[in-house]
Amino acid sequence: MLESYGGAVILLIPVINSFVGWFTNWLAIKMMFYPVNFVGIRPLLGWQGIIPAQTEELSKKFSLLISEQLVDVSEIIGDLNSDRKLTEPLVSEMTEAAVEAISTQYAPKKWAKLAPPIQTQVKTGITKSIKKIVADLLEEMAESPEKMIDIDAIIHQSMVKDRGLLGHFITEIAGPELKFIEKSGLWFGFLFGLLQLAVWMLYPQQWMLPIGGFLVGYVTNFLALTLLFEPSTPRKLGPWVIQGVFIKRQTEVATKFANVIVNSIFTLENLASETLQGNKRESLMAMAEEKINTALDREQKNPILARLFGKDMINDMRADLLAGMHNLDPKKIKSESLETVFAERTQKLHQQLDGNLSKLKPDEFNNILRPVFKADEWKLILAGAVLGTGAGALQMLFIVQ
Repeated sequence: MLESYGGAVILLIPVINSFVGWFTNWLAIKMMFYPVNFVGIRPLLGWQGIIPAQTEELSKKFSLLISEQLVDVSEIIGDLNSDRKLTEPLVSEMTEAAVEAISTQYAPKKWAKLAPPIQTQVKTGITKSIKKIVADLLEEMAESPEKMIDIDAIIHQSMVKDRGLLGHFITEIAGPELKFIEKSGLWFGFLFGLLQLAVWMLYPQQWMLPIGGFLVGYVTNFLALTLLFEPSTPRKLGPWVIQGVFIKRQTEVATKFANVIVNSIFTLENLASETLQGNKRESLMAMAEEKINTALDREQKNPILARLFGKDMINDMRADLLAGMHNLDPKKIKSESLETVFAERTQKLHQQLDGNLSKLKPDEFNNILRPVFKADEWKLILAGAVLGTGAGALQMLFIVQ
């Protein structure tokens, strides 16, 4: 035992506890995100970051929040038909592709012999048909968006494909809160160190140091995680007004949340991949086939096209078109017009997400991140307690001689 507990060496207790509080909180944050993949021997020994390990469950919670409270797909799609500046370039691009196929693949000689006014008339007819197909598809999508777009699946697949994505998502929208957890350990640890020092001065027992370390590690982690979200509404405490650190930044977080969702999850590639290869594929294909077949059946009655191509050639075009549609590779979809339409829609999606997030009640807003921390926060608190106990034991060995 220390010969003179008033000695300067014992004054290191608050400093060491401050370091322990900071280190356990810093480590807790790292344990949330890393490693992305399990390291160790299953099921006995090893670790995987809490967020990567909970990707499936957390992605479901995020998708429910987004689809049920934040995004109205029909609203995003619904006005496309009326926005001619967006749909006309796409129709024009599709018309040019169709005319090129006719003039180079299906009937190059017949097409070359057509007088320019007849060619123009054919192009006009094709444009009219494509407009009708696009308009009908958009109208049906707006009425029943669930037939084509599965928001839950897009979010889930994006996060499962890249288990580090959710961690990036959290650090992007909650960077200041994570810093708060880290720094709070420093100050909470110092305050508890002062308390432990006072207790030691009155009751200098060696076993008090590991117990004090346990409490520092446990309480600093617990307080930091709690103060992120509680209280959800402002409360007056003497001259101070306190509120959860996260909820204070609702407006700023709403914008960052929308940024990450739009830039990392609802990308053109992810949307195309899920739409063309996901569980809504058959519904989409059936819808598109119906519109295409109706349009081609109508064009077969056009005397100019009937004379130019004939029924057999139109049926060949139909077969090739449908086969090409079924074999679309989402990674190879390159269309400037489609990208323009998508960029405009994602901007509207961003506005919708941002606006709806800003309007959420405090408890609802807390549910954006609370499930992430709640899932396994006991592990983080316990890890802090264990590390704190170890630090207390070291103090007992090296400070108390």
